[in-house]
Amino acid sequence: MSTTFKSFLLAAVAAVAAGAVAAPAAARTTTASAGTTIVASDRACFSEYWGNIYNNGSTGCAGPRAWLVPAVVDHAGWTNFSVGGVAFNLSSDVSCRAIGTSWDGYVWDLYAAKSLTSVNVFQQINVTSYHTANGSSYLACDITPNGRITTVTY
Repeated sequence: MSTTFKSFLLAAVAAVAAGAVAAPAAARTTTASAGTTIVASDRACFSEYWGNIYNNGSTGCAGPRAWLVPAVVDHAGWTNFSVGGVAFNLSSDVSCRAIGTSWDGYVWDLYAAKSLTSVNVFQQINVTSYHTANGSSYLACDITPNGRITTVTY
Protein backbone atom coordinates (compact mmCIF):
# COMPACT_ATOMS: atom_id res chain seq x y z
CA MET A 1 0.00 0.00 0.00
CA SER A 2 1.17 3.48 -0.74
CA THR A 3 1.93 5.89 2.09
CA THR A 4 -0.72 8.31 0.82
CA PHE A 5 -3.41 5.61 0.83
CA LYS A 6 -2.41 4.48 4.35
CA SER A 7 -2.63 8.07 5.63
CA PHE A 8 -6.05 8.50 4.02
CA LEU A 9 -7.29 5.19 5.43
CA LEU A 10 -6.04 6.05 8.93
CA ALA A 11 -7.72 9.48 8.80
CA ALA A 12 -11.01 7.92 7.61
CA VAL A 13 -10.99 5.30 10.38
CA ALA A 14 -10.23 7.99 12.99
CA ALA A 15 -13.12 10.16 11.75
CA VAL A 16 -15.59 7.27 11.87
CA ALA A 17 -14.40 6.25 15.34
CA ALA A 18 -14.75 9.80 16.67
CA GLY A 19 -18.31 10.02 15.37
CA ALA A 20 -19.25 6.62 16.76
CA VAL A 21 -18.35 7.56 20.34
CA ALA A 22 -19.78 11.08 20.36
CA ALA A 23 -20.96 12.04 23.82
CA PRO A 24 -24.56 13.06 24.44
CA ALA A 25 -25.26 16.78 24.28
CA ALA A 26 -24.39 18.59 27.49
CA ALA A 27 -26.42 21.39 29.01
CA ARG A 28 -26.56 24.49 26.90
CA THR A 29 -26.49 28.13 27.84
CA THR A 30 -27.55 31.08 25.74
CA THR A 31 -27.78 34.79 26.34
CA ALA A 32 -31.18 36.38 26.82
CA SER A 33 -30.41 38.65 23.87
CA ALA A 34 -30.78 35.63 21.54
CA GLY A 35 -34.55 36.07 21.92
CA THR A 36 -37.16 38.40 20.47
CA THR A 37 -40.58 39.85 21.22
CA ILE A 38 -43.96 38.42 20.24
CA VAL A 39 -45.26 41.83 19.14
CA ALA A 40 -42.90 43.78 16.88
CA SER A 41 -43.82 47.14 18.45
CA ASP A 42 -42.69 45.84 21.88
CA ARG A 43 -39.09 45.70 20.60
CA ALA A 44 -38.68 49.35 21.66
CA CYS A 45 -39.47 48.32 25.26
CA PHE A 46 -36.29 46.28 25.56
CA SER A 47 -32.63 47.16 25.73
CA GLU A 48 -29.62 44.86 25.64
CA TYR A 49 -26.60 45.11 27.90
CA TRP A 50 -23.81 42.55 27.43
CA GLY A 51 -26.30 39.84 26.47
CA ASN A 52 -28.78 40.77 29.21
CA ILE A 53 -32.26 41.96 28.25
CA TYR A 54 -34.21 44.45 30.32
CA ASN A 55 -37.49 46.31 29.95
CA ASN A 56 -36.38 49.92 29.69
CA GLY A 57 -39.82 51.35 30.56
CA SER A 58 -39.95 53.61 27.52
CA THR A 59 -43.24 55.26 26.52
CA GLY A 60 -45.99 52.68 26.05
CA CYS A 61 -44.08 49.96 27.95
CA ALA A 62 -45.60 50.41 31.40
CA GLY A 63 -46.85 46.84 31.86
CA PRO A 64 -45.12 43.52 31.40
CA ARG A 65 -43.86 42.71 27.91
CA ALA A 66 -43.07 39.21 26.62
CA TRP A 67 -39.56 38.15 25.61
CA LEU A 68 -39.03 34.73 23.98
CA VAL A 69 -35.73 32.82 23.98
CA PRO A 70 -35.57 29.81 21.61
CA ALA A 71 -33.95 26.59 22.81
CA VAL A 72 -32.19 24.07 20.58
CA VAL A 73 -33.05 20.72 22.17
CA ASP A 74 -31.81 17.48 20.59
CA HIS A 75 -34.21 15.07 22.26
CA ALA A 76 -37.93 14.56 22.73
CA GLY A 77 -39.19 14.75 26.29
CA TRP A 78 -38.86 17.08 29.24
CA THR A 79 -36.47 20.03 29.29
CA ASN A 80 -35.57 21.98 32.42
CA PHE A 81 -34.84 25.69 31.99
CA SER A 82 -33.05 27.95 34.42
CA VAL A 83 -33.05 31.68 33.72
CA GLY A 84 -31.26 34.34 35.71
CA GLY A 85 -33.35 37.37 36.58
CA VAL A 86 -33.20 40.59 38.56
CA ALA A 87 -35.95 42.99 39.67
CA PHE A 88 -34.53 46.43 40.44
CA ASN A 89 -37.44 47.82 42.44
CA LEU A 90 -40.67 46.69 44.14
CA SER A 91 -42.79 47.38 41.04
CA SER A 92 -40.58 45.37 38.67
CA ASP A 93 -40.82 41.64 38.13
CA VAL A 94 -39.83 38.84 35.80
CA SER A 95 -42.15 35.88 35.33
CA CYS A 96 -41.15 33.00 33.04
CA ARG A 97 -42.61 29.79 31.70
CA ALA A 98 -41.24 27.17 29.36
CA ILE A 99 -43.24 26.17 26.29
CA GLY A 100 -42.76 23.13 24.08
CA THR A 101 -44.34 22.33 20.74
CA SER A 102 -44.81 19.31 18.53
CA TRP A 103 -43.94 19.26 14.83
CA ASP A 104 -47.66 19.52 13.95
CA GLY A 105 -48.20 22.67 16.03
CA TYR A 106 -49.55 21.29 19.30
CA VAL A 107 -48.39 23.45 22.22
CA TRP A 108 -47.34 21.96 25.56
CA ASP A 109 -47.62 24.91 27.92
CA LEU A 110 -47.72 23.78 31.51
CA TYR A 111 -48.47 27.26 32.88
CA ALA A 112 -45.66 26.80 35.34
CA ALA A 113 -44.84 30.48 35.54
CA LYS A 114 -42.37 31.43 38.24
CA SER A 115 -41.66 34.95 39.44
CA LEU A 116 -38.85 36.69 41.23
CA THR A 117 -39.25 37.01 44.98
CA SER A 118 -36.63 39.63 45.96
CA VAL A 119 -35.42 43.01 44.78
CA ASN A 120 -31.87 43.77 43.61
CA VAL A 121 -30.84 40.14 44.01
CA PHE A 122 -29.87 37.87 41.13
CA GLN A 123 -32.23 34.87 41.22
CA GLN A 124 -32.79 31.70 39.25
CA ILE A 125 -36.22 30.97 37.80
CA ASN A 126 -36.61 27.25 37.08
CA VAL A 127 -39.35 25.96 34.75
CA THR A 128 -39.94 22.83 32.67
CA SER A 129 -41.46 22.10 29.25
CA TYR A 130 -42.24 19.03 27.18
CA HIS A 131 -41.90 18.64 23.42
CA THR A 132 -42.19 15.75 21.01
CA ALA A 133 -39.64 14.49 18.47
CA ASN A 134 -39.10 17.17 15.82
CA GLY A 135 -40.76 19.69 18.12
CA SER A 136 -39.21 22.74 19.72
CA SER A 137 -39.00 24.52 23.06
CA TYR A 138 -38.61 28.09 24.15
CA LEU A 139 -38.64 30.20 27.25
CA ALA A 140 -41.26 32.97 27.51
CA CYS A 141 -40.67 35.70 30.09
CA ASP A 142 -42.95 38.60 30.97
CA ILE A 143 -40.69 41.44 32.04
CA THR A 144 -41.96 44.64 33.67
CA PRO A 145 -40.00 47.93 33.51
CA ASN A 146 -36.69 47.62 35.36
CA GLY A 147 -36.84 43.82 35.24
CA ARG A 148 -33.94 41.97 33.59
CA ILE A 149 -33.05 38.46 32.44
CA THR A 150 -29.51 37.26 31.92
CA THR A 151 -28.57 33.78 30.79
CA VAL A 152 -30.79 30.81 29.98
CA THR A 153 -29.47 27.32 30.74
CA TYR A 154 -31.22 24.14 29.66
